Amino acid sequence: MKLLKKILTVVFMLAVLINEMRENNIYATETTHIVTVYGVVQAKSNWCWAASAEMAGKVLYPTSGRDQWSAVHAIYGTTTDPYPNYAGTLSDSVTASEHIVYNNYDFYSIINTWLFSQLDIEIENGHPVQTAGGYYSGNIRMGGHMVVTYLTRYNSSSDTYYIGYVDPFDGNAKYCTYDAFCDGTYNGRTFDQVVYTH
Repeated sequence: MKLLKKILTVVFMLAVLINEMRENNIYATETTHIVTVYGVVQAKSNWCWAASAEMAGKVLYPTSGRDQWSAVHAIYGTTTDPYPNYAGTLSDSVTASEHIVYNNYDFYSIINTWLFSQLDIEIENGHPVQTAGGYYSGNIRMGGHMVVTYLTRYNSSSDTYYIGYVDPFDGNAKYCTYDAFCDGTYNGRTFDQVVYTH
């Protein structure tokens, strides 16, 4: 009888422990990679590309004395309009990023979506990735917005991939699933362009 009580007590304790583990997601594994990015608010309405270049560049070259203003001036500035409110091209994003880091790093761009694994590798290696999403009407891109992706996370219990990015619109961090970032269900933009370095 004593043995049976002991067995029942052990079984009960195991059941409680297992239930606690389920409630607290002890079984779940979460893998997170993160790069510290300091938020920058775009100084003008079309300068998301320049502010993103500043954020990403200053991770790699923290002592840089250059910013979105100097990047815009270097690319588009004239004597009569030193800081025009121009929307940048993908090529401008590359040039602005290299300007911020005094050309100590090479940046590259692609017009395409990156796989989660590609973002994850770069961020694990300490490189934030500038990721743009387009506003589309049918198949026609009507404009876009650049942000800086600084976090990747995989949760094995839900088999879900997440990203974190800093939006230069307000300088704040956002967090969503990778799929919602790609298809635009999170922010209304379809992920379609990348600026990166190695």
